[in-house]
Amino acid sequence: MPDDLAVVGFDDIEAAALVTPSLTTVVNPAVDIGGTAARILAERMTGGHDGPARTVTLPSPLVVRGSS
Repeated sequence: MPDDLAVVGFDDIEAAALVTPSLTTVVNPAVDIGGTAARILAERMTGGHDGPARTVTLPSPLVVRGSS
């Protein structure tokens, strides 16, 4: 790797940087996802937003390492 095959993981766990070659990963913003979901739910429950469903996009950075 990465000449013949590129590998990319998801969630950027600590072990991704420790293996050889180190694993390129996409960061999973789990805390931000939970916080955003809770805020949207609270808005709907209190009448702060009663429109149609909406899409929220959060940044998910790519951490490039040795596997790609």
